[in-house]
Amino acid sequence: MDNSFSYTGISNHILQNYGSIFVSPCASQCLNMILEEFSKVDWVNQCILQAQVISKFVYNNSSVLDLMRKLTCGQDIIRSGVTRSVSNFLSLQSMMKHKARLKHLFNSPEYTPTNTNKPQSMSCVNILEDDDFWRAVEESVAISEPILKVLREVSSGKPAVGSIYELMSKAKESIRTYYIMDENKHKVFSDIVDSKWCDHLHSPLHA
Repeated sequence: MDNSFSYTGISNHILQNYGSIFVSPCASQCLNMILEEFSKVDWVNQCILQAQVISKFVYNNSSVLDLMRKLTCGQDIIRSGVTRSVSNFLSLQSMMKHKARLKHLFNSPEYTPTNTNKPQSMSCVNILEDDDFWRAVEESVAISEPILKVLREVSSGKPAVGSIYELMSKAKESIRTYYIMDENKHKVFSDIVDSKWCDHLHSPLHA
């Protein structure tokens, strides 16, 4: 079930019948919804799918996985989060961190593709050598990290509502600054943030 749809229907019912009651969803749910919508933007989705081609190949081949972990000193390129979209963006961060090691992996003398996995191996090499892919990874990391930072703070259970609003304002400013030279892209992501954060969390209760 779509949690946002379910929440909207229930909250509207409550507000219509009990005018003195304010309804506000969990902040972390709003943040997860923002990241989910980010991941649906065409070029971001394409970037995530390409990254998954690499990660699936590595993790489905034990010898390749062992070599990767050797090169990354035991660190993984797949990272788990509370939702799929969080996991995807965290994994892109990890790929960006290990960019040089991943490229070296497929050129290492220790790496020998078999006849059965050679096509998949070549697909990975083509992606890793694609500058457009890495630009998309860098951009995806840049626009998602401010939201992930707020999510980490919210998940810690420490910040009060006022602090969360301040953190969110800083996150929006970070995205605006990143896209200072590209208003069209800034508008795409700022509209997503506003539609989820402002429409779902903003409430007279917090005014």
